[in-house]
Amino acid sequence: MPPVLLSMPNEIIARICEYVAVHDHAKPISNLRLTCKTFYAPATKELAQKFLSEPRVMLTRYSLKTLVEICKHPLFGPQVRGVTFDPRRLNIAFFDQANSILERGSKYGVSNKAMTQARKEMSLYLKCFEQEQRLQQTGEASKLVTKAFTLLRQYGNAVKMTLSRKPIDHDGFDPIGYHKAVKKFPRHDHGGWDYVMEVMKGIPSTFLIMLEAAGRSESDISSLEISAYDFYYCDTYPDISKIHIQFEALTALTDIDLSLGQGALCCGLGKILEATLPFANSLQKVSFISDEDAEVQPSLEVLESAARVLGSVNSDELTHLELYSVSLRKADLLKVLGQHKKTLKQLILEDTPLVGSWVQLLSWIRDNLSLDKLVINLVSEFDEQEVSQDGYTKPTPWFRGGFDIRGATAMRPALDKFLAQKRKELAGDEDHGLGEYDLKYGEQPKIVE
Repeated sequence: MPPVLLSMPNEIIARICEYVAVHDHAKPISNLRLTCKTFYAPATKELAQKFLSEPRVMLTRYSLKTLVEICKHPLFGPQVRGVTFDPRRLNIAFFDQANSILERGSKYGVSNKAMTQARKEMSLYLKCFEQEQRLQQTGEASKLVTKAFTLLRQYGNAVKMTLSRKPIDHDGFDPIGYHKAVKKFPRHDHGGWDYVMEVMKGIPSTFLIMLEAAGRSESDISSLEISAYDFYYCDTYPDISKIHIQFEALTALTDIDLSLGQGALCCGLGKILEATLPFANSLQKVSFISDEDAEVQPSLEVLESAARVLGSVNSDELTHLELYSVSLRKADLLKVLGQHKKTLKQLILEDTPLVGSWVQLLSWIRDNLSLDKLVINLVSEFDEQEVSQDGYTKPTPWFRGGFDIRGATAMRPALDKFLAQKRKELAGDEDHGLGEYDLKYGEQPKIVE
């Protein structure tokens, strides 16, 4: 390293490190930190802030131990602000495929090479599956996460917890240890290594490990984000009665971001949320996004589960509620709004199918809430008599436009005007005036102040 570079002021060296760290992958800044002692500390700080502020881990011993080492590191650890947990587990379909080859071989004859390969894959799967189960069932996984959270607590860092089923895209931000885990297996043409693991069955159990570790470490969880959608079933149903969690960890939770599909709501994750959210008594913001098809009425089970999750929010400080594509019965939504009417200031309802009358709901909102912001956008309506156990009834588009009312003084006049316009439309009056709320593709709702 040229002496003139090493003699530069610390501010210049720090700026050089910032410049190198702008890349989308960690290798340049990681290499810089190893060039000399002068660059080690500032480059390490940039590496931690850019690439390790929220490590993404999965349920393997290597991944969780690496998380502990990151949190223990004197320069990496203080920069960690959250942990993202990937629920990926070994895919039983991988085992079934190998077993199918062996069964066909015994009945119809398969090449010796294919049979030998299938036996190797089955043996490897069983070995790795046993390790995966032991890691969870012995409590080792929970202990490792607890250790990581305890280290973060020593730095005074509140923790953001994320449970994400983000696809593997091989962009360098895959879960720590993912490639180490899957490269033990042969690559398959129909799915690469992605076929080795799947996310569905691990979602509830991963969330429980997160909660248990947060409680044992006495960490403060500042925010919780759960992304569990794009699947429609799950064969894992945790026994809530056996869960022993120190819920004090949730008392510092101020916002929660839920992206839950029908499968997540009905596979046990919904039940865990119902059991834990009542303890988040400082919750200020709830965002709930669903992947439901807004063109089809959801099943009764999904409606009830979504209502129970929202109803379990027991905070006296809730000011923001945002619902996107979440189907609800009017009575259930009114119950939630009534529970928080003294504190609620912002309400967003977008792509929301309502089982019941939107006119009645908006009239109630106008008369009972003191909002600073109300967004209604592209909503539909189901007749309460059409709700069935299985769903599949198409809703009636109720409002194809959108509005964004801002300011407490504008709320009642704006809603009075809109409801009068809507009643004209429902009565068959073509001169209703609702065209002022029409939206072109990509446009935001009309702001009313």
